[in-house]
Amino acid sequence: MDKKKKVLIAEDNTSLREAYIFSIEINSPSAIIDAVGTYKELIEKAKSNKYNLIITDYVMEPGTNGIEAITEIREFDKKTPICMISGSMKSKEALENGATYYIEKSTSTFTKDLENLINKYLVS
Repeated sequence: MDKKKKVLIAEDNTSLREAYIFSIEINSPSAIIDAVGTYKELIEKAKSNKYNLIITDYVMEPGTNGIEAITEIREFDKKTPICMISGSMKSKEALENGATYYIEKSTSTFTKDLENLINKYLVS
């Protein structure tokens, strides 16, 4: 039996979080999905679980952001692929601070980019 793949999604916008969950469920039905809405929850889950992929938004609750989360996660986890999804044109900053991938929300290729990411890390 194949080991189920685990993904952690951090997105404060409930509608977007649900859309990411739906996309993962369609493309990788057996994946185990943890979804959180805050920086604190993201760090706690990342510390206490082993994931095949972490997806984080840039914008988080006031005073925190996805770049800071990636930096903190990389202090205790150097291997797990992390993808930042943002509409803020933060790709260079995200990649320089430990992100493995960056997906821009406002591009016409967003859905395909997300699907490719899911297929790479969550589809057996």
